[in-house]
Amino acid sequence: GNTLGIGHAHPDMGGLLLFAEGEWQFNDDGYTTPATSNHNTLTINGEGQLNDPVYNKVQTSLYGFTGWQAGTFAKPFIEKQEIFGDMTYVACNLTNIYPDYHYGAKDVKLEKYVRHYVYLKPEKTLFVVDEIKTTFESDFEIRWFPYSQSAVLQPDGSYLYSGKNSSMRLETFAQDGVTVENSVINKLYGKAGAFVDALTMQIRKTGKEWTQATAISWENYQKGEPVNTSLKEENGIYYFSTNDGIIMLDPKNQTVEKKKSESEINIKVDDVLLFSKDGILSVNDRTYLPLKDCMEVLNLSLEGNVIKKGDIQLELSKLENPLYENNGVSYVPL
Repeated sequence: GNTLGIGHAHPDMGGLLLFAEGEWQFNDDGYTTPATSNHNTLTINGEGQLNDPVYNKVQTSLYGFTGWQAGTFAKPFIEKQEIFGDMTYVACNLTNIYPDYHYGAKDVKLEKYVRHYVYLKPEKTLFVVDEIKTTFESDFEIRWFPYSQSAVLQPDGSYLYSGKNSSMRLETFAQDGVTVENSVINKLYGKAGAFVDALTMQIRKTGKEWTQATAISWENYQKGEPVNTSLKEENGIYYFSTNDGIIMLDPKNQTVEKKKSESEINIKVDDVLLFSKDGILSVNDRTYLPLKDCMEVLNLSLEGNVIKKGDIQLELSKLENPLYENNGVSYVPL
């Protein structure tokens, strides 16, 4: 059929629109000049997606076309979608909606851009993980445009946005080399090329590869504050902790698993909150903690069957209460 209608599409593949608690948390930018930088998604070296007439000023190698013409041939797609009861997982492959950029003296090709969404319905929480890889070092930027223009920085580094009925929490788990800026920028508005001030979360990194994790949660004012989450990454697996358990996301293999907490207690060792990806077990009215996580907090080492810290040694076989084994994980009783 006729593909000329693509000229009215916005270059916002992979972007998020969220309506919850009777109001927008993230909304569309409306009838305005299309620009990837106006949306909750990625730009590379300041350039947008193929059908971006504002920032895509370069000749692309895709089919010999530029701008929206090339956008008619690009086919971003859903790689995987699964529903596990009250949890939904979606992996979006957005690689071919971005052009090959002529950046300085180098041709920068986007080799991979996959955006992972994990939605937890009861907890009103959404995890977003962006996997990005280019052939040459590039300047990446992910933007988030909350509908609310009122934000307060929290002690844990997250931002709390206030709406009419609800509040929304935005947490950017920035790793080394990543900068985060929550500020007002000039955003395109209307068809005449005008600009409007918009509060924007800008997450940036320079490099060839980047995996960025972000958590979004929301709650009605009458029910309290949005869920607070935390993240631990280990060997490419992302462990998100929530009030209800641990979400384990493997972006490479596109698998997600939820481990429900079997105990609601928070445990501190030497005033350090224990974060356990293997969870806390309750067996026969006794609480067990993963041995490995306890050792990390207490800075212990394990050699064979002996736990060591400095000159102190303890044989596991001599523990008053034996270890509990579960699914290949050793647990120590409290």
